[in-house]
Amino acid sequence: MRTSLFAPLQLAATAFLLAQGIVASPILDRRATCTHGVWRCNDSGSALQQCSYNAAGSLDWIDISVCPSNTVCSLAVYGCVAGVPSKPSTTTAAKTTTSAAVVTTTSKPVATTGQPPVTTSQPPSSSVVPAPPLPAVKKVIYIDNTAGALTGANLAVPGYADNDYNIVIIGFWLDQGPWDSAVSWVNLEPAVRQSYINAYHSAGKRVLVAAFGAAEWPTSANVNPVDSANKLAAFVKQYGLDGADIDWEDNNSLQAGTGEAWLISFQRQLRSLLPSPQYTITHAPQAPYFIGNTNIYPNGGYLAIDKAVGSTIDFYNIQFYNQGPSTRYDTCTTLLSVSGGDWPGTSVFEMSAKGIPLDKIVIGKPITSAGAANTGTMAVGDLAACLREAKGKGWHAGVFGWQFTLDPSGSWIKQLSGSL
Repeated sequence: MRTSLFAPLQLAATAFLLAQGIVASPILDRRATCTHGVWRCNDSGSALQQCSYNAAGSLDWIDISVCPSNTVCSLAVYGCVAGVPSKPSTTTAAKTTTSAAVVTTTSKPVATTGQPPVTTSQPPSSSVVPAPPLPAVKKVIYIDNTAGALTGANLAVPGYADNDYNIVIIGFWLDQGPWDSAVSWVNLEPAVRQSYINAYHSAGKRVLVAAFGAAEWPTSANVNPVDSANKLAAFVKQYGLDGADIDWEDNNSLQAGTGEAWLISFQRQLRSLLPSPQYTITHAPQAPYFIGNTNIYPNGGYLAIDKAVGSTIDFYNIQFYNQGPSTRYDTCTTLLSVSGGDWPGTSVFEMSAKGIPLDKIVIGKPITSAGAANTGTMAVGDLAACLREAKGKGWHAGVFGWQFTLDPSGSWIKQLSGSL
């Protein structure tokens, strides 16, 4: 997610790879007959399955939703619908409908609209602890690199891993299905997953899923934004999540002037399906996306996106790191007031002066240098001093840390909490 660079050589290399048809998305990896990320209904039509890694680290068909009585699996709605199973037919690589009960394998789930299908992913509503209100000061943590690890400690669940974080973001959802820690979330037994949700909520925490990241460039891949938003909303609802974080890092599209319209359309559709305040929708742009230089981003970058749909975005988890040696964001000056270098005008208060609400600018940092590809890491004491300075000037949005595996004890956020 957090290793995209803006250096010209990196962009040139990326463009070359795309021109050669090489896509940096692990979801497209093909292995044997079970291709990672592919969805299907099982032979009896009783379960929706996805090809994913099992606990032994091997690709296998994993039950995502087991259909209750009088319902059957259908890829037409990416879940279970009313019906009675019939005899299965031979599956093929192409999507064909064989009956109301059984649908053959497809390379990705079909977009859904409206309410999610009938599933057994959630227990009865009487066992559900409602989500807490969105906190004024956000203490956000991303969870990644835990695929196959299903313990509460790996997922920062209160009671297993106590800490001060109040928003947990699980990475990642891709347009073709869950990846990495989102696979762990999907593979939890429904009762266990709900117990984790209840623990988050009881402790005043919301839990979201991060979409896209550095692994998927949906705009460059010509993914339909409305269809993609439909699928993400269905995933959020099916797996009991409190919303989604849009970690869109399709740099080439933004430079080409096509990214803004894609994201605006995507956000409008997603918010229509995940209404506020029940659901939280955040975005995680890299700080240079707010530069406002039309020679770099001809259609305005995230300033244009905020103008069009900013009122429907709860806040921004802004990546103040990995932007090369000239704009490091690693002093209070470059982080808060004068960013300088290749990306001038992209510090916290410079963004605010351009119209981005100060209470929506969440400062994102790698927890240690192991979480950064190059620059932007700060000693926790130095970062705390900058947060106090920003707070004294009216900022109070909060921070995010990348990522939880670098702060399993919660010491990083504990040291920062007193400065927020």
